[in-house]
Amino acid sequence: MFNYTDGLFERLAEYLSENIAGHGTLETWFDRPLATGAEDSFGLDPDSFPKIITSRSLNNNGGGYLVNKRTIREVKVDAVQRVLEELTAPEQETVVDTTDQMARFKRLRKLSSD
Repeated sequence: MFNYTDGLFERLAEYLSENIAGHGTLETWFDRPLATGAEDSFGLDPDSFPKIITSRSLNNNGGGYLVNKRTIREVKVDAVQRVLEELTAPEQETVVDTTDQMARFKRLRKLSSD
């Protein structure tokens, strides 16, 4: 059985290195780099093999999109800070061109009466 699983790991490693390595959008879904160089290659055992970032495995290294994932608390704090900035920022005076609006209104009235 060990030889069989080793063969499967080797086939999967080949597939990853040929089809996914080098494609940044696909590589971000794994918890570690898929490069096959001597210094940064992954092992062919369950502990050191790349895992999907959403995996709940204890051997998941994080990485990928999990690096950018924020907690609910961080999202709430950012939302409150954004609202406070809007409330404390000096208001910009908006200059409204009423002549343009009046011309549009007259055209609309003319179209509706026709």
